[in-house]
Formats: sequence, structure tokens, C-alpha cells
Amino acid sequence: MGQQLNFGFPAPIRAAEAASGEIACFDIVPSADAGARILDCGAWLGRRWRLDGRLYPLGRLHLSLLGLGRAEAGGLERMRAAAEAVRRPPIEIDLVKAMQFGGGARVLGCGYGARAALSGLHDALVEAAVEAGLIAERRRDFEPHVTTARDLAAMPETMLPAPICWRAEAFVLAVKQRGRPGRVVGRWPLRGEVKPSP
Repeated sequence: MGQQLNFGFPAPIRAAEAASGEIACFDIVPSADAGARILDCGAWLGRRWRLDGRLYPLGRLHLSLLGLGRAEAGGLERMRAAAEAVRRPPIEIDLVKAMQFGGGARVLGCGYGARAALSGLHDALVEAAVEAGLIAERRRDFEPHVTTARDLAAMPETMLPAPICWRAEAFVLAVKQRGRPGRVVGRWPLRGEVKPSP
């Protein structure tokens, strides 16, 4: 499997693949330039804090919007239908800090403006997924981030020397297995408008 996610036409899902333990997620994938800078930053953090984790390959870098569970063939069609209902504008993403989550995940987190815009997209996807019967209605904290590695050594929260920025103009439905790059099986442009509050 290649390191780059496929941004062409959605890939078909065969029955054997759907039963193989793969999971489906709505994600945003960094641009190629942003991905390279994310890996450079991950290497810099590893040197600075003497971290022991191996950096993820470029094809595994993503900003997760919503996990949807098992990638079963019938469910994937409902996931695609739910995504069609979401209309949001492009998002200016800026990764500004590094921190660790549970399990030693080394992550890069967003600035305030990007967090607010991504939270809006996340909420719209949750609403569409609930409406499609894909998930139960629930509210959870959503902290948009890109995971770059998993470490045994600890790292304090660290501001990046410079923000890593890109304009997200689409979100994807990715199918993945633990520890492997995902396969994109659907892609939807971010081209809607946010309706003003009444």
C-alpha cells in the first residue's frame, strides 16, 4: 500500500475487505507541503525532547473529524449519503502547538480559529451521522489534532517555532486498519456557507 492517500475517484469496497476489521472515519488530510512540514516538525520534537517514537509515514497523517466504526459495505453507502448532506466552507488550518495525549500519542494541535471552524464541521457531521442512523446521538469533547508518533518518553506542551498552515478544501471518508495508511473511499468539497445565527 502506498504512503499517499488516493484523492481520485472513490475506491470500491469488496465484501472481503469490509469484513476484515477495517474502520471508517471522516478525516481531513494535510496537503503534501503541510504533510512534509508536519514530519519535519515531528523530527524536531523528537530531537528536542529525546522522544523514542517512530514518526508515522506521510500516508497516515490526518486530522480526524469523526470515527464511524466498522467499515461494512452497506454502512459505507449510508456514510456517503450522510456526507452529502454536509455543507461547510473551506477551513484555514493552523497547527500551532505540540502535546501528548493518552497512550503517548504525540500530536499537533490547532489554533483557536481553526478549532472553532473544525468543531463546526465536526458537529455537522455528527448531526448527519445521527440522522442516517450511523451513530447514537452524543456530545463529546472534540480536540482537532494530527498525530505524528507514539512515544514512551514524556513531552511537555510545546509551541511550534512557526505555525503549519494549509487550506482544507475537502473532507474524506477513509477506511483503515490499525497501524496502516488509510484508503479514501469518498471525498466531498468544503464549499458551503455557514448560515448566520438568527
